[in-house]
Amino acid sequence: MSLPFKALLTRSQQKENFLSGVLAAGLQAVFNLIAYPIYIHYLGYELYGTWLILATLLTLMQLGIAGIGPALTQLVAEAHATHEYYKLKSYVTWTLILVATMTVFLTVVSWSVTPFVTSVLSLPGSARGTITLIPLVACVSGYFLWVEVFSSVLSGLGRIDQTNLVSALGQGLIVFTAFLLLRHGWGIVSLIIGYFAGRGAVNFTVLLLIRRRYKHGLFARRDLSVAELSTLLRVSGFILCGTILNVFLSPLNKWIIAANAGVSQVPIYEIAFGASMQVRNFFEFGLRYLVPEVSRLNATRSAEANTRIRSSFSKSLFLSMLIGVPLYLIVGTLAQRIFGLWLHNTLSSSQVDAFRILLVGSFVNMVAMLRTIA
Repeated sequence: MSLPFKALLTRSQQKENFLSGVLAAGLQAVFNLIAYPIYIHYLGYELYGTWLILATLLTLMQLGIAGIGPALTQLVAEAHATHEYYKLKSYVTWTLILVATMTVFLTVVSWSVTPFVTSVLSLPGSARGTITLIPLVACVSGYFLWVEVFSSVLSGLGRIDQTNLVSALGQGLIVFTAFLLLRHGWGIVSLIIGYFAGRGAVNFTVLLLIRRRYKHGLFARRDLSVAELSTLLRVSGFILCGTILNVFLSPLNKWIIAANAGVSQVPIYEIAFGASMQVRNFFEFGLRYLVPEVSRLNATRSAEANTRIRSSFSKSLFLSMLIGVPLYLIVGTLAQRIFGLWLHNTLSSSQVDAFRILLVGSFVNMVAMLRTIA
C-alpha cells in the first residue's frame, strides 16, 4: 500500500527529531558529568566498582535480545505506514514475550553465579555483601528492557524526538533519586532504586505518548502470528551482527579489570569509556533520527522516497562531521583540565590517559561505522 510521500516525512518533523538528538545528547552528558563525582564521593572507588560489576547484568540482558529494539522500531514504522496494525501488534507482543523469557532466565541463572562472582573477583570486605544483590539487579534489568520496548514503539510511530527527550530526562531523575538516597546512607541500593525510579517515569510517560498518537492497541491476542516473529528475528539478526560485539565487550572488560586489578580500578575504565562515548554520541546524533523515517519511506517503495532518503542522509552526515571532528580535537587536547575541573580531588592519576586512549578508540569505531553506512 502506497501513502502520500509528504505525509510520511515532513521537514518540520525532521528538524524536531534532529534537534531533539542534540538536546538529548547534551542533557545526558550533563547528567553523567554530575553523576560520576557524586557516586565516587559517597561510595568510593571500591563500592562504586562493585556496583559497576553488578550493573554489567544490564548490559548482558541487552546482549540476550540485542538488535530487537532497533528492529522493532523499523518494523513498527513500516507497519504503521501501511496501516497493517495487526502486524504492529504481533511485533510488540512477540518482543515482550522474548523480554519476559530473558528476564526469567537471567534471574534464575544469577542465583547460581553469585558464589562464583565472590570467589573470582578481588572484593574488599565492605563490598562482598553487595554481591547478594545480583538477583535483584537481574529483575530490575528485565524491567529496563520492558521500558526500551515501548520506547522503540514510540520511535517507530515517528516521535523519536519525544523518545530522546523523555529518556534523557529519565536519566536526570535516576541521578537525583540516587543522590538523595546516598545522602541518607543507603549505599549501592540507592543506585538500584534510582535506576528503577528513572526508568519507571520514562515508561509511564512513553505509554501516555503512545496512547495519544496510536489508538489501535499494542497487544495481539487471537491474531498473534508466527510470521511476524520470524520477521522480527530475521531483521534483528542482521542488526545483532553489528552490535553484539560492542554489547559484549563492555562487561567483559570490567570483569577482566576487576579480576586482575581489583574492583577499585573499574570506575577508572567506566568513567573514561563513558566520557569517550558521550563525545561519540554528539558526533553521530545527526544520523539516529533517520531510522523510523527511512523505514516508513521504504514502505512506499518509490523513487522519490529513495532520493529523499539519500538527501537526508547526506545532510545529516555533513552536520555530524562538522560538529564531531572539532569536538574530538578540543576534548582530547583539554582532557587534563576538563577532568581536573570535573572530578577535583577524586581524580585518579591514570584517568586522563585512559580517557585519551578510549577517545581514540571511539573515533576509529565511529569512522568505521560511517564507512560501512556510506
